[in-house]
Amino acid sequence: MNKHLILAMLAVLFCKGLLAQPPGVSGFRLYDRDYKLTLGPKVGAGLAIGTDTPAFGIESSKGMAYQGGLAFNAHFGRRTRFGFGNGGTGWFGFEVEALYGARSLKVGDANWQMRCVEIPVLAQVYPTAQLGLEAGMTLVRTLGFTPELMPTDNAFLHTGQIGGGDVMLTLGACYKAPFGLLLDARYNLGLSTLAGNLDTKVSTLMVSLGYLFDVVK
Repeated sequence: MNKHLILAMLAVLFCKGLLAQPPGVSGFRLYDRDYKLTLGPKVGAGLAIGTDTPAFGIESSKGMAYQGGLAFNAHFGRRTRFGFGNGGTGWFGFEVEALYGARSLKVGDANWQMRCVEIPVLAQVYPTAQLGLEAGMTLVRTLGFTPELMPTDNAFLHTGQIGGGDVMLTLGACYKAPFGLLLDARYNLGLSTLAGNLDTKVSTLMVSLGYLFDVVK
């Protein structure tokens, strides 16, 4: 047999061996990065929980909370023992989101509704490649209240004069399926009052669903 043909066959077999997957490793590629970046839409719903404001006769109440927007996730490292396997399956990551939120609280006979922008910034630890625990802060900027004039036990409250924002402590858990589905549950503890003379703080308990597309993997 021609020696050039033999050399060509050996070269093909050698390259095939290099590109073959190691036993027990799914989806391994020599050019995989050690991280994975994803971006996509998410929506959520849950409970809004308000604290008492005795000066205005506002008692603790619960209502509904909704949010929707975009989520960006970065997941670092490889899960397997010897550094093989897909990138973006390791122990650590972080998530940043830009969300539009709406919350309602029952105050007396009226429904008090608040519109806001929420920006969660969260660090994540992954006990498994898909299941993560997350903690961080959610920055909230108030956009407006409805109704603008609301009766309370002691006075009429002009909600149009309530502004500012909040910094919420956020704790939660998330699940990221390999094909992009995102599920998460979070508790957001409100730390700031709505106004200087309005002691009400608003916390939320949220469950969200999203879909993350690969940006870099």
